[in-house]
Amino acid sequence: MRILRVGRLVRIVRVIRLLRAIRATHKITSLLLKDKIKTGIASVLLSAFLLILFCAVGILICEQQDPEANIKTAGDAVWWSVTTITTVGYGDKYPVYRRGKNRGHDIDGCRHRPLRILSGLAASFFIGSRNKASFTRKAKILARLERLEEKIDRLKKGE
Repeated sequence: MRILRVGRLVRIVRVIRLLRAIRATHKITSLLLKDKIKTGIASVLLSAFLLILFCAVGILICEQQDPEANIKTAGDAVWWSVTTITTVGYGDKYPVYRRGKNRGHDIDGCRHRPLRILSGLAASFFIGSRNKASFTRKAKILARLERLEEKIDRLKKGE
């Protein structure tokens, strides 16, 4: 019987841990969704950083197999991935091995995405601020119209 009670206690502890995890997830989600512009910028910067990191690691792994490789150190790999993603491509570091060249083609397909997302966030920020300003302006005009209608109604009653 005592073993069953211990099992019940373990089950209660698991449920409490689950509830704590759900509450923590809810808090994190509410913090992330609180300011969408800052969250969007942070997520774009994080994804760009991860893209550079994974590309650098991938090209370093691919190019280690070739003795004539131009990219030999982690610094070379990071430099290559940054210049490739930003479309600068100085040409001082380039993949030699076939798998490395394929990795470069893969990067070409996804290097513009962070910039596209940033430009979309900027556009939504400016459009959103314009809509808020026009909304407050419209609210002021409607309030003024209501006051004018009230004055007109009072003048009509006075006749």
